[in-house]
Amino acid sequence: MTTLVVTAPGGQSVATEEILVLGQELDSIGALLADAWRTVNHPTGPYLPEGYREAVARLAGVADDVSWLCRSLVAYTQQVAEQERWRTRLWDSTRDHWTRALVWSALGQQGVRGGSPDASFDDAAEALRRLDEPYHPAVSTWEVDRREGVGISQGVAERIARIPEGSNPVRVERYATAEGEFHTEVFVAGTRTWSLDEKTDPFDMRSNLALVAGAPAASTMVTERAMRSAGVQRGDRVVFVGHSQGGAVAATLAESGRYDTRGLVTVGAPVGSQPAGGEYPALRIEHRDDVVVDLAGKTLPGGHTVVEADSGATTGDIPGAHSRDRYFQTATQIDQSNADLLSGWADGLPGPLRGQARWFDASQDLSGGEVAGGKTAQ
Repeated sequence: MTTLVVTAPGGQSVATEEILVLGQELDSIGALLADAWRTVNHPTGPYLPEGYREAVARLAGVADDVSWLCRSLVAYTQQVAEQERWRTRLWDSTRDHWTRALVWSALGQQGVRGGSPDASFDDAAEALRRLDEPYHPAVSTWEVDRREGVGISQGVAERIARIPEGSNPVRVERYATAEGEFHTEVFVAGTRTWSLDEKTDPFDMRSNLALVAGAPAASTMVTERAMRSAGVQRGDRVVFVGHSQGGAVAATLAESGRYDTRGLVTVGAPVGSQPAGGEYPALRIEHRDDVVVDLAGKTLPGGHTVVEADSGATTGDIPGAHSRDRYFQTATQIDQSNADLLSGWADGLPGPLRGQARWFDASQDLSGGEVAGGKTAQ
């Protein structure tokens, strides 16, 4: 199992999971020492008990040792942070070209004029404008499957396991709470079409560019239509979960202000330039050897708790490092962690509930007309 490197919301502290747990333990020891000091330093009788002075001296020595440990831990954490930042800059400088080359190869100059592996992904909006035809997608969404009595996810790994793959990119779960309200969880899949030749799939490279550029993306439109079909209304309580492009869709909807966002989990998603600003728990999981997470360009600090780990894939295995299954393994480590920053992620979410799960597929029409989709096209 690889070490989890955790960045707290705001991007100010970087530490391994082990350091976070050690810090918690030292805090507990410090509290016990404070209680012990109050006890021995305020004897209730008129005479000092036997061994009192020796006990005070020993306790003072232990307190000094713990204080030294705390100072050393802070210094070590700062060194780890600087090392991680240096390592990340070094790694980014070596993989930056390969990341750009990968995406521009996927674009393949198909419909893009003037594209170059040396172009900056901060210029995604310009790349979108270079497409041969204007990007004004019309989308259609239809229900593919439905199940009743589905139990709500517990933990991070189970939520990642529910991100759909294949032909049904959006899954919407609805649960009635004891208060008579609905709690919704939305799971969004990643890119299905890595080419610009196929123009009917809304989970394509055009949507990737639109998401990075901050423009309305077909995959985001599809997800909202699926939510409406499942009965989700503006202001409803929603947890958003997504992988890859689906993570960017999830982050966009979580920050849209149209819903009462109760949580956000993204894995392998290019969302570094989409900082979480709402008052909700946001967890961003990234593999250091996953090139997709860098496609958004410059990373901005925000309300995310960021967890980084090595994927465990063979060197050079780009699909393996990015796969949902590898991220599920990392999420399992998160669920097993004793660090409060990780173990408390879902504390505010509902307990055991059973409800309805619905799966949706979709199409797009880039000519601007409404698409004829499945039997229940919306």
